[in-house]
This record gives sequence, C-alpha cells and structure tokens, in this order.
Amino acid sequence: RTPRLKAHCLRGVASDDVGMSAETAVVLLAAPASSSPTALPARRRIRGKRSCPYSPTPTPRAAACGRGAAPRPRWPLRTLVVNLDRRRDRWSGIRGRLAALEASGLLTIERLSAVDGRDLEGVHAADSGGDSSSEVLRKWTTDRNARYDGRSGYRAGIELELTPGERACAMSHICAWREVLADGGEAPVLILEDDAVPRKAFARRLRSTVSAAEKADADVLYLGYIQGAPWVSEVCKGLQEAEYLWTTVAYVLWPRGARRVLERVP
Repeated sequence: RTPRLKAHCLRGVASDDVGMSAETAVVLLAAPASSSPTALPARRRIRGKRSCPYSPTPTPRAAACGRGAAPRPRWPLRTLVVNLDRRRDRWSGIRGRLAALEASGLLTIERLSAVDGRDLEGVHAADSGGDSSSEVLRKWTTDRNARYDGRSGYRAGIELELTPGERACAMSHICAWREVLADGGEAPVLILEDDAVPRKAFARRLRSTVSAAEKADADVLYLGYIQGAPWVSEVCKGLQEAEYLWTTVAYVLWPRGARRVLERVP
C-alpha cells in the first residue's frame, strides 16, 4: 500500500506573488487512506552555479546519500531556490528578498538550476504518447482534483496533456527532492520557487513552526499554498494537518518526506 504523506501548513508565513492553477500545480499529498493510490502527474543552488540536470534515475551522489558525511545542522535552514538559467533577473530578485534572512543566520541560500521547458519542446512534440522511462507523465486526468475543485463545470474523467513547461517544473522539483537526500542526514530543507515573497512574520515564526511540525512528525511543511480541502486537524495554533493543497511556491521538506514522494513517481 502506498504510504500516506503527512503535510502541515502554516497560515500566513509566505505568499506566492504569481498564482498557479490547479491544473499545473504539483500535489505532494498522497491520497487519503480510504481512496485508491492512483498516480498524480507531477508538475531551482548558489555560491557558484551548480546545476541539477534532470535524470530519470538517481545521481550517484543522491543514491549514496552522503554516507559518512557529518549531519547538517538545522539552522541556518538550507534553502534551495528553483531558478531557470535564463532568468537571472528572478534570481537577483529573490536574493534581494531573502538577503536579510540569510544575513541573520536564518537561511543559507543555494541556487538550483531548473529544467527548462524550452529544452523539452522538440521531444514533447515528437512523442505525444507515454514514455515509460520518464518520471513525469505526459498526460493526467482530472479525477482526483475534481474531488476538491468546486468551480462550476469542473468534472472528473477529463484527460489533459502537460505542456513542456509544466513537465519541466515537475522535473525541477524532483531534482530538489533528490538534493534533500544528498547529504544523508535528517535535516529539513526549504524549497522555494523564484517568485516566492516572504511575509513580515516569516523570520519571527519560521523556527518555531518548523520545530512544531517536526515534533508532529511531519514530512512536509507548506509555507505557501492554496487550500483544496478542509483541514484534517489542528496540530497547534496556526499549524494545521492538511489533506489536499495546490502550488509548490514554498515548502519545507524532510528527507523522510523526500523518500516517500520519490517512491511515488512513475
């Protein structure tokens, strides 16, 4: 049976300045225990550029999980920013927004080179069918989202094709999940898309919220999200256990959570 992935969300910690539609978002939550575990379609490091080229199989470093390496401390919190090589303007922008948080010792910022959808366009056009060697499906259905999307006319049973950009976004996050495992420790990692904007309370609340989520045995802590279903339960003030969320603008991922989502990729 596919393991259920726990997720906890902090209200008002970070915001997304560019809205994502439900059709293009990567959903990190597993299905509720009562539903069948059907596969969901999936949907950027610094101090010197280090790319994370997408590969359908784990890199040797990720596969080795850094055996023998010293455990990484929780703070400053390692932060991976997903960013396209051709969008240095966005990289400059988020570096500016996070500068004070890095200077204070709260975060350590790294750029993760994103997979570019433009590089996939030719391959995408040449093969419109399924590709068993790929970890990101080319098509998906609305069956699961329809359970949560209340918009008029939204219904299950519709098959849609992912664009090259959507598939590249998913590949980039898979790279980030593997990077979370690369050191072989158990410290969480903050993953941000390059349009993330921290709110005023972010610096004040991040440490306590990560600590609370860790004590609750969370696998992933969403700091930016669109709520797709009622909360399952309240973990503590401002921290809720979630059943279904959209968008991947900002989330803290523990290695145990990374292992679980990587086990679920096609």
